[in-house]
Amino acid sequence: MSKDVIKQLFEVFNDIYDNAEKEHDMIIVSHSKSEWIAVNFGVSQRTAQRWIAEHKKVKENLSVKK
Repeated sequence: MSKDVIKQLFEVFNDIYDNAEKEHDMIIVSHSKSEWIAVNFGVSQRTAQRWIAEHKKVKENLSVKK
């Protein structure tokens, strides 16, 4: 998979988890975000944690620039 495809899939899984968190969907939220993304994406939990941290940093930088 290309980096663009991986990034798009991560965004989808991240959004799914965030929406489940808002809706109190305990099937998804009973796991940590990094664990849930790692299992569904097929990567290590450490990789998922790194992606989440990078995604959070990008979002914070975008909100600061506005």
